[in-house]
Amino acid sequence: MFRATYTSETLPLLLRYVASLGQTGLMRCHSSGAGVTVIGISGQQVVSCTTVPQHLEGLAAVQALTRHAGGTCHFEESWAAEEEPAPLSAASLIGLSMDDLLGRVLVAPDQMHPAHLDLTHIGPHSVPFPLVAAPARTTGGAEADLFDLDLLDLDALEIESDRAATESHRLLWALIDGQRSAQALASALGQPLDEVRWTLAQLEQQGSLRLGTGPVLPAAGVTEFVWSLTAVVGPVAQLLMRDALKAVGATKEAIPVEVLPGLKADVLRGCPVSRHPQIEVLFAALASLPPVQPAAPPFSPQDLTHQLTHLLGPIARELVNESLQQVQGGAATRPLDKAQILSFLNALQALLPPARRVEAVSLLQSFRR
Repeated sequence: MFRATYTSETLPLLLRYVASLGQTGLMRCHSSGAGVTVIGISGQQVVSCTTVPQHLEGLAAVQALTRHAGGTCHFEESWAAEEEPAPLSAASLIGLSMDDLLGRVLVAPDQMHPAHLDLTHIGPHSVPFPLVAAPARTTGGAEADLFDLDLLDLDALEIESDRAATESHRLLWALIDGQRSAQALASALGQPLDEVRWTLAQLEQQGSLRLGTGPVLPAAGVTEFVWSLTAVVGPVAQLLMRDALKAVGATKEAIPVEVLPGLKADVLRGCPVSRHPQIEVLFAALASLPPVQPAAPPFSPQDLTHQLTHLLGPIARELVNESLQQVQGGAATRPLDKAQILSFLNALQALLPPARRVEAVSLLQSFRR
């Protein structure tokens, strides 16, 4: 066991020292008022990082730790699965060497990822939906399926200009289809989930995409499933479902179809083997139900203004206000009804300036529900 105190200045040196030991174990950092950060280390690789009770995971947890004034830490060797403080979620996984990890989180925010980006709403099962046009390249071969990122203004995204970074973002954009989740995108690209979350947050802030969820299990079917599970294993079914949903990062109100295998595995793990055949049948019945597409969020001029501003700049707010006044008159403070939304969007489209008009029109098109 290794124990030490640290400050924000000495923490990077301490982390590098622990990694240089080449051992496997858990490092727990206690900081007053900031909870406990648990870092899983295997050799010189950082496996995972989680901060409780703030529920920070992955790179976000490490970055928050480096901003603490100081605290105490201890490292325990021989990290066994039963010694983990909680099941590791996909969002907590890092998979970087200690030097690479510190190189990322200690970079000034304006040189890497904007500090003001909010990642809390982007989980493993979030699904990005493109809002701007991204025509395919006209070149032949394998690159024909890749989208042209010139429309996405890479400079505004603060993306590194090197070829590898540009190609990485190009490949991510090419995979965004309104079906794949953030976790599926990360797996397809072989990138850490947090890297994909950062990129999605940047694209969302620019107005190039919106984030939602993919198909979910029908609420009535989930309710019937829980009732049937209770009949098989008793009242403990409620606790089993609660813990399993937490492990896969979902809620009972909206269970993404893609988490069903993981949900089943977690529930079966907590049940007697003798009950497994019955539970398998219940999950098979749940999986056979037609999935439900989550309802689209209500139309919001404020949301449109926010996204349009990233394309056109401050003039976007004036254009939106003028279009609202054309449709409603007066102060234009009342919510738009369905009949007025189309008129508002038409009025706004007529006012769009030539600069980046194609992208702005594509954005408006996404709001024509």
